[in-house]
Amino acid sequence: SGSPAHSPARLLLAALMATTLLTGTLTALGLASAEPAAAHGSFGTFPTGDAPADSVEVDGSVYIANVDGGTVSVVSSADFTPVTTVTVESSPYNIAATNDGSQVWVSNTGSGTISVIDPDTNSVIDTIAVGGAPRQILFTADGERALVLNRGSGMLQQVDIATGDVTVVSQDLGQITTGALSPDESTLYFGSNSTTGVIPITLATGVADFDGRIVTGRTHFTLTMSPDGTEIWLPAYNEQLVAIADLSTMTVVESVPVAGKLSDVVFSADGSLAFLVAETTDTIVMVDVQTRDIIVPLTAMNAPSTAMLLESGKLLVLGYFTDIAELIGLETERLAGASRFATAVETSKRAFPTGADTVFLANGLNFPDALSAGPAAGLLDGSLLLTAPTSLPDVVRDELVRLAPDTIYIVGGVSAVSDSVKAAVDAIDFGGEPQPTVERLFGTSRYATAEAIVSTVWHSLTVPEVFIATGRNYPDALSAGAVAAAEGVPVILVDGTRSTVPPSTLALIADLAPTQITIAGGANVVSAGIMPQLATEFGGDVRRLSGASRYETSTAISADAYPSSEGVIFATGANFPDALAAASLAARANAPLYLVPKSCVTPGGLEAVYEGQATYLFLLGSELVLSPEVASLRAC
Repeated sequence: SGSPAHSPARLLLAALMATTLLTGTLTALGLASAEPAAAHGSFGTFPTGDAPADSVEVDGSVYIANVDGGTVSVVSSADFTPVTTVTVESSPYNIAATNDGSQVWVSNTGSGTISVIDPDTNSVIDTIAVGGAPRQILFTADGERALVLNRGSGMLQQVDIATGDVTVVSQDLGQITTGALSPDESTLYFGSNSTTGVIPITLATGVADFDGRIVTGRTHFTLTMSPDGTEIWLPAYNEQLVAIADLSTMTVVESVPVAGKLSDVVFSADGSLAFLVAETTDTIVMVDVQTRDIIVPLTAMNAPSTAMLLESGKLLVLGYFTDIAELIGLETERLAGASRFATAVETSKRAFPTGADTVFLANGLNFPDALSAGPAAGLLDGSLLLTAPTSLPDVVRDELVRLAPDTIYIVGGVSAVSDSVKAAVDAIDFGGEPQPTVERLFGTSRYATAEAIVSTVWHSLTVPEVFIATGRNYPDALSAGAVAAAEGVPVILVDGTRSTVPPSTLALIADLAPTQITIAGGANVVSAGIMPQLATEFGGDVRRLSGASRYETSTAISADAYPSSEGVIFATGANFPDALAAASLAARANAPLYLVPKSCVTPGGLEAVYEGQATYLFLLGSELVLSPEVASLRAC
């Protein structure tokens, strides 16, 4: 996985470098030697003990209740290395933490007790007898009370956290197993093995309104309240669907059919996504909460039974029947600086931590010259930096010193990058390192400059593919440039408003002798006449990759080259600077570039992450251009 579909063999070294860049994350997680992961999006599976049933995260550790072992496994949240194992009592089934994280409570269904663990010492400091078979534990917001859903006695019990005193709130509830508190904590909604829906209990009186329940006609072993407190999602295990209940009307408003028997529902932190654990199809089904659309089933381990969202944003999935856990999700890294020039520098630092032999320096206030320079940098395993047209920013000068290149290509004529910038580059003191060769690549127009770059860098080389993109706008060429950089092939800019390309472009393509020509963008950006002209001239495979918008075109280009990839790059589609410098990172990380809006992720971007099952996501630019909603993968 993670290789462009058309990568030439000469980029093997760059691919190996990209592997080194990304797999450090897996090593840091301590899972490099774990059992093979079930999916690319998985950081690995690891043993937990006997029948892991529930988990909670507290202060950098994850506590996992093992039913058959009578134990709680404690592992590090950072790298999932074992911390210790705490022995509790018989059949610990559910586990929860007090609001302040000072205690972890474990319901021991086999002994009718609750074990209280001190996270500082990871030792049992108290055992509270509640009788029956306690299951789910909920804590009130004031931090004073715990509510215990007791399946064995059919009771809702209340425990005073300070004293450990136990009182009965409500009884004769049947096999009560799962529940959720309303946001104002006036009501607890519960389900049980012996009911077919959701029953509200008024906590002030302890009265359970069986007549006013939400009737589903199905048995639900678990329920989950949406983060905003307006809905309850009820997976119907045997019917292979999730019923969605509106709490304002106390009715089921929709059912979402899902392949496989569902055993749990987990919401993303912002509430925009629901993850449905499908035990019998070995998948985690991601659903758009607003539209109810299934986005993608994410491959998981054998027989997943329950899941939780960690503070890192990853999903921890437990396998009750397989005695293992699996970590699924992303490592996210934002590369941003105080300006467009500084962001390009941060991208360069990440891609080239030990320096680069070649640097391309292009105008950062306009886009055309850098569009063709990015793929050239990819071929030469070089960095692409941006400059102001008449002055060299200090942050860029410092990065040139750090990179200590042998060659610096200044891209564009003096109107794009002035001679004063070249003079500033020539005057840099490289601290005893040999002075690099500084060469200008340019033509009489943006199209001629693009051809000059391709003619110089790909001189005497043939390529498997050539990308054709308009030079009048940037979006389509950005995604094409990232793929081209990773493949080591050029992007040739054309005037997309014309019906044909000029003889110089035809001659350049003929010299490159590609077996495939790919036009980036629809006929409204690269005219309908250009495609048949190229097909007639070269008689080869000429195709067009496009969509109804810049975002859909980005998806078409990136998804074509990367059916799956370990890494994915997001950059704003509303402006060009951050994505210009992405080509070098795309080549080194062997990752596609997806253009996304400021505050959400497009369907194509989500599919790249989830269906492509990536483990690493780069965000290019500050939160002003890519908001925290993008980082949390909020769906558009």
